[in-house]
Amino acid sequence: MVENALRFLSQQYSIDVSFFIELYQLKLRRFKHGTAKADVYSLLLTDGTFLLDKYSFEENRCRFGGCKSKANDAKSRYALELEITYEKELPHDPNEECSCKIAQGTLVVVDSLSDLRKFDKAGLISEHIDVESINRNSGLFPVHILDNPNAIESDCYFKINQFFIFCFLDLKNCKCHYYIANPVVSPGSPFCYSYFGLVDNLSYTQDYNNFKLSDLNGILLHFSKHALDDLFFLYSRRHSRVFKLTDLVFFDGDPFVNDDPIPLDYIFFCSYSSFSHGNEPPRFWRNFLLTFCKSNRLFSKNLNLVVVNARLFEGHSSHAQAAVYTIQTPSEEDFGSLSLLQGFRYMISKGANVYEHEYSFLEATDSSAISKVVEELNLELITWRILPDLKIKNVTGLKVCIVGLGTLGCSVIRQLLSWGVERFVLVDMGYVNNATRQSLYVHKDCHKNLSKVEAAKKMIIKIRPDVKLTMINMEIPMPGHQYDELHLFELIENTRSIVDSSDVMVLATDTKESRWLPSLLASQRNFNNEPCPLVVSAGLGFDSFMVIRHSYKQFKGACYFCSDSEPLKDTITGRPFDEVCTVVKPGIADICGSVVVELIVSLTQHPLHFAAEHGGKSCVGNTPHSIRFSLSDYKFSELYAEPSEFCICCSENVMFSLNVDQEIVKVFSDPGILLKHSNMDSLIETAEKYKTEGGDEEEFVVL
Repeated sequence: MVENALRFLSQQYSIDVSFFIELYQLKLRRFKHGTAKADVYSLLLTDGTFLLDKYSFEENRCRFGGCKSKANDAKSRYALELEITYEKELPHDPNEECSCKIAQGTLVVVDSLSDLRKFDKAGLISEHIDVESINRNSGLFPVHILDNPNAIESDCYFKINQFFIFCFLDLKNCKCHYYIANPVVSPGSPFCYSYFGLVDNLSYTQDYNNFKLSDLNGILLHFSKHALDDLFFLYSRRHSRVFKLTDLVFFDGDPFVNDDPIPLDYIFFCSYSSFSHGNEPPRFWRNFLLTFCKSNRLFSKNLNLVVVNARLFEGHSSHAQAAVYTIQTPSEEDFGSLSLLQGFRYMISKGANVYEHEYSFLEATDSSAISKVVEELNLELITWRILPDLKIKNVTGLKVCIVGLGTLGCSVIRQLLSWGVERFVLVDMGYVNNATRQSLYVHKDCHKNLSKVEAAKKMIIKIRPDVKLTMINMEIPMPGHQYDELHLFELIENTRSIVDSSDVMVLATDTKESRWLPSLLASQRNFNNEPCPLVVSAGLGFDSFMVIRHSYKQFKGACYFCSDSEPLKDTITGRPFDEVCTVVKPGIADICGSVVVELIVSLTQHPLHFAAEHGGKSCVGNTPHSIRFSLSDYKFSELYAEPSEFCICCSENVMFSLNVDQEIVKVFSDPGILLKHSNMDSLIETAEKYKTEGGDEEEFVVL
């Protein structure tokens, strides 16, 4: 019979969408700009397919949660692989035994599509697989094989069966352009086959004399009770049973199975694979045959190969099917003259143009799986070149409380969302009435009489579905306003819970008195060296604003109330409509909201965090105590003021006087007592006395 060159099928890959998502994140956070190389690890499935998924970037990762204990036979193993292929997440216990076989590959990521197409892919593969070194009995083959020709463990196959992925990630459009190669080393003349036939129990095909249906059934029976430990195994006709590849050794060129001499033509080298009715064995056989034959000096020999249909494991089929080959190995001279075949996989257009693979993983998965990474794309890009020292997690990990969901509060929330903040506590008790100024609401919300917390929640979830929101429809109690005493105690306790729940609290309410209680409660915690939020208070004028951060740990600065010399009062009841509403230029709120957020972000990057000194600087910018801005002359001012010892909110006297809720409650019915608690009344009395009677000029500085 005329011998023919043995051709091999292309290597089969199963690339899960999770592989591309993980690669996307690595490009953003680890590889960044420039050409990057990394090791990747594919799981070798029962049928020889290379599986790439999100775990392919970890060297030792069992995808099956202890596969040795769960897959004690080949059919169970195949079922586990189907589960992972169909994206069923299985728990992983690192202490469980694992029987997974891994093929190592090399990943190259470049910055642009043109870079990908121009990259010297063949050159890099040649660097990894030096054919000249291979011809000198090193390089491709593991050293322990060459030192010990009888060491033919199949692990050696996995170490030399490399693959290469060259890719460009279009981060904006969530596409991956890639080439994939599975290079092989070929001897001077090819492996040839003198026979190819099928063994099939349904069609009763049995046209190979040495391998019977009974032999195939024996293999299937064995693996219905035993695990498939290696990709390759042996079947001995003399023993009518399956052996491990490691059971075969050669002494002076003669084969022995478990120390029993056996003719080579009684041995069948077997594997499972996705079945092909052609006469081409799977590609993973190629490197195995090269390694096995050279290490055991099987030159110009006839070998029997059997490829069993792995799909027979599916369902309860009793179908038995295998392809049988008799091949002739090349001569020793041919094995001394090796060449490298790159093994690239391309896409070919109708016009016969060759181009790279393209995969869009944005549409191939649940949007929530990629949305978070895409939303933070701009933040990660900032760290590539502009601000490599930016610690994004310092910002995104914040839990921020916004008190007041009006024009300013909405602007602050939108800016924080842009910075990747995903945990919010939002407090308001009003209803939507102006969708043109307040960016989280729409016209329908006004007519539906929706509460601001309800309308804001709907819009925020539309903007970022994975955000974690705590919505509180509640009034912050205000000194000078009338309350039932029991209800007031409840409101104070609820406000304290709000203060305690956050890392940052932004006070964006319309009235001054509504800011007092949250500021007081935060100041008490800070005064007592207890965990407390950073308080940032922002106030709008018609064409100006003021942003101030309160004292925090070792940073001591004036609070929003430190400059007050009058008691708090009800600024809402009985006042004209134009004085109750905050009348401002449309642009001032957004500018103020941006400044509030940028100040918070800058503080997160400072070594002292929220306790950064005034005049300090982080990688993002300055860390001022307070900021004032006038839109009429476009003037920014960074100011610092020391805390007032007479402050009605944060002074030491107030801390001691209002250390229990019973004392705080009294302030709401009689705000004037704050002047007494803070000793402000004594200061005012002395000043009045000086003005009417005269006094020592050194006691006062008149401004």
